[in-house]
Amino acid sequence: MIHLLQKEKYAQVRHLFEEVAIILNCIAVLNHDNDGKVWVDDLHTPSSAFLVDNQYSMYLVGNTANKQFNLGIGEIIKKQIWPVMKPEHGEWVIYFSNPKWNSIFDSDFHLSDYILLKRCFFMLQSQKNPSWKEQIPKDCKMWKIRDILGREELINYKKMMEEIYSQWRSLEEFSKRGFGYVVIKNGTEIISRSMADFVTENKAEMGVWTEEQHRRAGLGTISVAACIEECLQRKISVAWHCSEHNIASQKTAERAGFLLQKQYTAVLGFFDEYQRFIENSWYKGLYLNQPEIGLKYIKRALKLKPVDQTALSILANLQVKLGRYEGVITTFNKMLLINMENPHQFYYQFCLDPDFESVHGLPSWNLFQQSVFTKYPDLKK
Repeated sequence: MIHLLQKEKYAQVRHLFEEVAIILNCIAVLNHDNDGKVWVDDLHTPSSAFLVDNQYSMYLVGNTANKQFNLGIGEIIKKQIWPVMKPEHGEWVIYFSNPKWNSIFDSDFHLSDYILLKRCFFMLQSQKNPSWKEQIPKDCKMWKIRDILGREELINYKKMMEEIYSQWRSLEEFSKRGFGYVVIKNGTEIISRSMADFVTENKAEMGVWTEEQHRRAGLGTISVAACIEECLQRKISVAWHCSEHNIASQKTAERAGFLLQKQYTAVLGFFDEYQRFIENSWYKGLYLNQPEIGLKYIKRALKLKPVDQTALSILANLQVKLGRYEGVITTFNKMLLINMENPHQFYYQFCLDPDFESVHGLPSWNLFQQSVFTKYPDLKK
């Protein structure tokens, strides 16, 4: 059987969710500090539970061998959760701890083409950047978010508010328990922000974002340091989560004073068919170094978009890994037919990248290079 648990009874399943307690929002839901729903196999003595939070992240805990419960949850995911998510969310995620769930995603939930995403969990050890105020650029100023609420004229203000509403039940809840900082340039544009998310039980998760054109300037590190300072003042312990392949996020965390505690796995899927194939081809084929699997996915992506630069770029990298060098030249020539926004990046990636040196000795390589220079003569300079 499967039952929707009433909110006043969430304390009954708190012990089960200790398995995934490092993902703080599920604890915030159980503490009634955020919205969500919980299903259990038994209302009196639950041994399996499933939680969905306000962001539609999902959590599985307890007995993995409860077949009837698992089948029921699979139906809830597909018939109740996904239809609500699809209009506004491009992806879905399930958090779990017990590796036995891995096979159940296929056998009982009937999920397919998902990624077992490796993630990292950090905890703050110390404030490594106490002099952050001295590092703020002269044309910028650090503001507490609560002090700029209502200033809708600020560039990127809407993005900031969307993040607040995605993490919190209401703006009033954020103002009461949450906090954060923004870097504003020239008094008009929010270019970096950090927030203490899901504050519950004197714990929080750090969220940080810097606008793309302002990255690699240390702004994220500065805004995080400001947020850490308030966390320490409030005696709030802070966590940091990121994907294993997100090296930039890991380095920012370490510079700020966070220390890696453990790695864990989450199930990640995508609603859009093309994106699903692209993400699987890159993650499984290139990042996990399983090029044969990646090749199957990229072929499916190219059936949907035969002249897409992203898909062709992944295909070329997979072909190099598989030693299919003439195939690489064929793929390059297909890419050359596309009017690229940044031909210099294309030239650097494929003509100068050491990974493609094995292709450069082919007779067909010189013909391809001549074609590149004919179409983009500035590359000769």
